[in-house]
Amino acid sequence: MVTARRGHNECVIVRNSPFLVGRDAELAQIKSAVDGVAQRGGTVRIAGNPGVGKSALLRTGMEMATASGYTALSVRAAEGEAHLAFAALYQLLRPLLGRIDELPAGHRSALKSAFGLAEPGTGPDNRFFIALAALELIADAAAQTPVFVGVDDLSWLDEASRDAIEFISRRITDEQVVMVTTCRLNRPPESTFGSLLLWLDALDPDASRALLSHAAPGLPAADQARVLQAAAGNPLALLELAKVVGRSGDPSVFASIPLTERLERSFAVRLDDLDPPVRTALLVAALQDSDRLPETYAALRRLAGDQDAHIGLPENADLRRVDLHQVARLGMLIIDGDAFRFRHPLVRSAIIASATPAERRAVHQALAAAVSADPDRAVWHRALATTSAQEPLAAELDAGAARAAARGAPGLAEEWLKRAAELSEDDCRRGHRLLRAAELAFELGHHETVAELMAQARTLTLDSADSARLAGLEGAFDDGVPGDENTISRLVKAANLAYQGGEEGLAASLLLGACNSVYWGAAGEHLRSRIRAGIEALSLDSADPRVMVLHAEIDPFGWGTRLVDQLADWASREITDAGPLLALARTAFLTGDFERGLGFARRGSDSLRRQGRFALLTWSLVLEAFTSLYVGQWDIMMVACDEAYRFGVETRQPVWTAVAQLGQGDLAGLRGDAARAMDLAAEVAKQAVKDGNRSLLNGVQLARGLAALGDGRPGDAVDEFGRMVDPGDMAYQYPQYAWVIDYLAEAASLSRRGEEVLEPLRHIEELAGGTPASGVVRALAYARAVLADDRAEALFEQAGQLKAGAPPWYRARVDLAYGSWLRRQRRIAESRGPLASAQAVFDALGAGAWSARAVQELAATGRRSRQHEPDAWAKLSAQELQVAQLAAQGLTNREIGERLYLSHRTVSSHLYRAFPKLGVRSRSQLHLALDTDADPG
Repeated sequence: MVTARRGHNECVIVRNSPFLVGRDAELAQIKSAVDGVAQRGGTVRIAGNPGVGKSALLRTGMEMATASGYTALSVRAAEGEAHLAFAALYQLLRPLLGRIDELPAGHRSALKSAFGLAEPGTGPDNRFFIALAALELIADAAAQTPVFVGVDDLSWLDEASRDAIEFISRRITDEQVVMVTTCRLNRPPESTFGSLLLWLDALDPDASRALLSHAAPGLPAADQARVLQAAAGNPLALLELAKVVGRSGDPSVFASIPLTERLERSFAVRLDDLDPPVRTALLVAALQDSDRLPETYAALRRLAGDQDAHIGLPENADLRRVDLHQVARLGMLIIDGDAFRFRHPLVRSAIIASATPAERRAVHQALAAAVSADPDRAVWHRALATTSAQEPLAAELDAGAARAAARGAPGLAEEWLKRAAELSEDDCRRGHRLLRAAELAFELGHHETVAELMAQARTLTLDSADSARLAGLEGAFDDGVPGDENTISRLVKAANLAYQGGEEGLAASLLLGACNSVYWGAAGEHLRSRIRAGIEALSLDSADPRVMVLHAEIDPFGWGTRLVDQLADWASREITDAGPLLALARTAFLTGDFERGLGFARRGSDSLRRQGRFALLTWSLVLEAFTSLYVGQWDIMMVACDEAYRFGVETRQPVWTAVAQLGQGDLAGLRGDAARAMDLAAEVAKQAVKDGNRSLLNGVQLARGLAALGDGRPGDAVDEFGRMVDPGDMAYQYPQYAWVIDYLAEAASLSRRGEEVLEPLRHIEELAGGTPASGVVRALAYARAVLADDRAEALFEQAGQLKAGAPPWYRARVDLAYGSWLRRQRRIAESRGPLASAQAVFDALGAGAWSARAVQELAATGRRSRQHEPDAWAKLSAQELQVAQLAAQGLTNREIGERLYLSHRTVSSHLYRAFPKLGVRSRSQLHLALDTDADPG
């Protein structure tokens, strides 16, 4: 018995499902999530092996919610509809579609276009925007009545719907929405993205015996023991094996084979009892790519009239008389109106496995005729009905795959290309289709599929462009993993092949892959020279961003003057394409031209955000974060790191997620939260050491050093930073080591260990001293000044001259160092001005250790300092700051939600929390409280 309560009303639900035996703890957690939705929304993920009772728990949760007066939305995966983009999302939202016209125009047109309720192309072609529109529809409904969202068999939904539902599940914490999903897994997932996981293990022996006794009370003891042993605590297996244990069916049902296979065989034994026409009707339904009964009957009529169909029917069998409603009474099929579904996915797989290849081909041929009005579906069934290579059919599949990819179904496009490759009549076309399928599989993160397709392509004769594509895919999943000499040589060779084939864009992309491999691993000059030769062979203009970023990766300081000039030229141009913007941002970052890098990165992020390209947006946000770190714009850094981390998790990019964590650690260290900085650094270090990623290890040491410096431990900071500039250390990375020299010099000066830093300073001056990049010039000027003895004043004057146009963080650090030097020279009156100015900036940024030093120095001059309030942004969380900045610019909650991919109610919640922190009561006061016109995103 499960009790659902809402307010003072209580409703008692009695569930007789045998699948709930032994699940009291899980039922209690479902009930808690349903009851608590008024305070906080969230997602419960029920996972486990097939047959453990996931769907029964989900149904019970829905009954609890319905009894409490919630709006209930549900969808169950239909494997046959996996090719229809947004089919499951449409089914889920169908009860709310009457509200669709109440949505803003952009959201309304996005959903209508996705669901075929408007002409294609009338809404934004952005899957994440469509998901946001769906979230808004649910959020609007939840504002009136709590909403329960139930998704059965999430992993089998069409890919577009699955992504949209995952998107929604991560954004409902501020809504009166509880989502419960089920998913078939063999083991608990590594990450549940902050949701509650209910992992259903097998029943214990007592619960298994209780369930079996209830389901088959008269079962002999010997048979009962066989079932209990074979079922291994799986509820579905207990029920199904009990039905066949005493019969003369296939003895392999109880053999020592995987449980899933045993279940399939138990269903197959029951199929043997059915008449041939009924088995054929079930086979049609199992192979059908929809759940529509009229299509099933149409295919059966085709089979009945096809004298050549090899389906093994006796002469007197009549498929026209098969009534699927009577078939449903057998318990394998469930019919709802004109739609059907199988009782369990294993029933479908058992039916398909029990048929001969000839029978399956005959059914596909009949289905192709039955759905001839839909050319894409028809060609797919024709392709499955064919045994020999047919280039015209392969070409039709190829074209269909292109359409599928265009409408947001890359998984389907991949499957069609694989079948098109099988039907291709020559190696060249077969290889091309295999590699295109592999590229789609890579986009989807399907590692094993990519490897399988590449293995097939390697055995074929490929043209030069496809040979280059194959080489590029060889390291497709190695982003963040340093490449060895063979890997880099292979990529350079592939780039040469692409160049020879007239694919210069592909050649540049392959060379960038080689550059990235070198960058992560800080490879030696002999490997850099190979890449350099490949770059020089390109006929692209040297001012092309694709070429600029290659030079920046290999020779950021040697090419520094030319690249900085080119960046200055590009900065004055109107660029809207995210590709060049990202290349320019990375070029600027690598050369140390951080201000321009930040500008390019923010423009790139804005473009990618509008397009919903979250994977590339993660990269762009990382560039935003670290360029803003080096120019001291910590408000931008906080927001960018937070977003990069969230999108990195969502798009499953572990390396970029780790880099975002390092940015969070850097900021925590600078602001005095050493514990958090060290925790984040330790987490990233595990991955960096495993992969041998020198760039990440260098970043780990930066976070640790800043944590020590921000904690008032300059000696420890010298030790941490020192590893970054030691060529013999794994944390040494070119060019990143150059950007720490000012912090290393500062820590060494404070701990009286300046002599230890002179050699690293000379080394960096030799390599980077000639570049005009502002970040490098300032860092070197500051380091020279704080480490100087007899020439200190002249060097401080040089560093001071760079303060004009520099960010406040740099100016304040120069002022603190100079003011401290002046006080030590007994020039007390002169020292007070720069020290007071520095303290004000440090207080505003929340840089506690630096502020404390300024206060201490001022006290030594005899002046008591006044504590300054931190800037308003420092009082807010990252999302609160981002939302408040946009609201200050006059954007409505819905407009902010569209920009940040949040519901308007979540935006409202962030503002509700931000107002008291900022001491404001209305949106009109926000721009004064934040005192910034900066565009946050």
